Amino acid sequence: MIASLPILLAILLSPNTANAASCTAIGDCLNDGTSAYFDTSGITYNSATGKFSGNLVSNLCPNYVHSNYSYSGTTWTSYGKAKPTCVTKNVAQYASAAPTAAPLREAIGYTVAGVLIFGPMDNGFLVGQACTSTTTGTCDSGTDVDACFIQMAQQCGSTFLPYMGTDLCGGHASPYHNHKDFVCLYDRNSTGHSPLIGFALDGRGIYGFKESSYSYPTDLDWCGGHYGNVPATTINGVTYPAASNVYHYHTQPQAPFTVGCYGPITSYAACAALYPTCGTGTSTLTGVDSSGSSCSYSYDTDCPCFGAGLTFNKNQMCAVTTVVPAAVTYTAWGTSTTTSSALSTGAIVGIVIGSIVGLAAIVGIALFVRSRMIKKTQGSVAVASSELEAK
Repeated sequence: MIASLPILLAILLSPNTANAASCTAIGDCLNDGTSAYFDTSGITYNSATGKFSGNLVSNLCPNYVHSNYSYSGTTWTSYGKAKPTCVTKNVAQYASAAPTAAPLREAIGYTVAGVLIFGPMDNGFLVGQACTSTTTGTCDSGTDVDACFIQMAQQCGSTFLPYMGTDLCGGHASPYHNHKDFVCLYDRNSTGHSPLIGFALDGRGIYGFKESSYSYPTDLDWCGGHYGNVPATTINGVTYPAASNVYHYHTQPQAPFTVGCYGPITSYAACAALYPTCGTGTSTLTGVDSSGSSCSYSYDTDCPCFGAGLTFNKNQMCAVTTVVPAAVTYTAWGTSTTTSSALSTGAIVGIVIGSIVGLAAIVGIALFVRSRMIKKTQGSVAVASSELEAK
């Protein structure tokens, strides 16, 4: 019992295992993850079709340690300013229409912990938002988040504000939402097929990077999905069974990152036909070619059609290289905790406090036993003395 106290306290204090008692929209989303609430008990899975159905309830707060800045006017306010909002969402909202376009500026799905997932495109940035410079640092709306942040980092140089981008968990802003791999929800180094980490709003599952222990999927279509086997996954005590040859999505290190459209879609033409914005608007982005020289390239804005072999070809940086010099490469920022492979700050604090409490308990019991032994010894001596006096 005493030995289990540190573990018990670690669990109680760990943001990664925390789920608030009820869905509340009061206060702020705490960046330690303890204010999160999500309920997936209303979601069912048909392993024959590979489709989820039912409702997810969430207050949209991340259940892990994350970095969060919110922007209002000209002021950045740090940590914990995303506001909880209680929602009940149908995870198969677009199932009957698929294949179809996914929203460009709204949620395309939710993580298994109830956090918003947005598509690859960003809303864009004006001069003065991305860096302290008042003359540069812009990105047009409809550019994927990596291309956008890389350009701003190049334009701003040392004055670039890194928290303009996504944090190490793949999310940002208020309401907090993910654009990229939800690395704080699973262990990328785990063996086998990556687990279920999200629900796309066509009822299909979103899984992590890996297809198997040592490989990544090579046949993802223009929406970011493919047919294949998926493992069983347990969420909040509910196990969704394994399934064979079902359509599902994977997170990717490049655009569309999660879901570009609701598939299956097997050609660029079929994908582009879903989006009237494809081919109708371009943005001239700046870049750096393989020799380190400045250059520019045309980006097809609000066209989230990225095939496995065309991810950086359609919008290739300067038509020369996709590699950006390390000095100006955008990198994710902040502090994150992977739920499967590392202890959160709360867990560490819990272990420390638990260890102190456990040690105190051990010392207390030892002192108690010692006092009882002393009293017993004293009692024995007193009895012996009485017997001697009687004799």
